[in-house]
Amino acid sequence: MADTVSLDLGIAGVVGPALHVSRLLLNDLRDMKDAPKNIQVLSGSIDSLTRALTSVESIPDGEWASLGPSVIEDAESTISQSTATCQRFNEVIQGWTHRSQDGSLS
Repeated sequence: MADTVSLDLGIAGVVGPALHVSRLLLNDLRDMKDAPKNIQVLSGSIDSLTRALTSVESIPDGEWASLGPSVIEDAESTISQSTATCQRFNEVIQGWTHRSQDGSLS
């Protein structure tokens, strides 16, 4: 039982930060003026990720236990990788726009 509880807490521990980072990235992407088409498409993908993370966050802890440890571990891994990717990409965007006052690419 303790293992299930620790796995449940693990999901909660990765979803919150992932949601925060994906929202930051989405806001930065939306704030970019004259963004290339690929960036606009990426913005839609990040929006989908944010909505999926919000759905995952709403799953009660007890429900995770019924899915089993391998599903929980896979979800944690995927969410952690998504968080890292969003963080790296957000850093790149900050580099592109850091001299801009209006969100344009520089």
